[in-house]
Amino acid sequence: MIFLIDFIRNQKKYSISYELLMKKKSIFVIVIITALITISVLSIGYTVLQSRNNDLPTLENLIFYEESGPFDVSENKDFEENSIYYPTDLGRDGMKHPIVVWGDGTGALPSSYSDLLRHLASHGFVVIGPNDENTGEGETMIAAMELMISKNDDPLSPFYQTLDVEKICVTGHSQGAASTLLLRERDDVTCIVPLMLPYNVYVNHGGSMSSQNAPILLIAGTEDLICPPATRSDVAYSLSPVPTFYGKLIGANHFEAGGDAGEIRKYLTAWCYVQLFENATAREVFYGSNAIIHQDLEWIWASKNILNTIIFLKQIPT
Repeated sequence: MIFLIDFIRNQKKYSISYELLMKKKSIFVIVIITALITISVLSIGYTVLQSRNNDLPTLENLIFYEESGPFDVSENKDFEENSIYYPTDLGRDGMKHPIVVWGDGTGALPSSYSDLLRHLASHGFVVIGPNDENTGEGETMIAAMELMISKNDDPLSPFYQTLDVEKICVTGHSQGAASTLLLRERDDVTCIVPLMLPYNVYVNHGGSMSSQNAPILLIAGTEDLICPPATRSDVAYSLSPVPTFYGKLIGANHFEAGGDAGEIRKYLTAWCYVQLFENATAREVFYGSNAIIHQDLEWIWASKNILNTIIFLKQIPT
């Protein structure tokens, strides 16, 4: 009888132990499954994040703006006292070409910058610059701009109805850069790009910098001894009341803008795409926390009065 009672007690004990063991196994299985699910979710999240990171703009995106565009280029260095560079196949597929007005540095002519101006034309812009070694207060640049606007309405002109006269960029080097700021009262100027700006009587004339109306891309070189940024472009940037991106190319001197404009070329071209073509891809060069300018260690960039809410939808012309 005693043996039977002990056997029953042992059976109950073993039964309880088995139940506890099964509960522990169930908890262990649940923990393992939870861990596997967590790892899977994290893996999927990492894959999605990597995919998004792969879609972010990189310095490689600048190659398009640095290289020649899809258009063959023609030029005329005696175009009613101006030099002009333009796509040979004007108006291809109904395209309207924005206008770029160029201002020379002191003692220079557009031919000193012909590689840069041809480059811009290869991307679909019609570029005109007065054959003027002293652009001064911008009268010859204004005349060049008005000439191109008039050619768009002239049935005898090869530019007839091929220009977008509402999209005009004014840019120039040194004295020509100062002259760009003096076109501020023109409501048909879309954007301005002063290269190696001299903050002198031309720039300060009539408070020109502080009364600008169009967005500005301001470019300087850290080793420019002729127009040191600290006393020229830095001051102009501080006075700008409009959306302004300010890039200083490390190690560049005053003449970096000559010829094909070297490292400056890609940013000037991209800026023209943003402002004149309203191109969404080019916008990524300048705008947003992942903007390409923030990745380029050869430059020092600053910006002010920037609105990031504008989204452009037009694409790159081909």
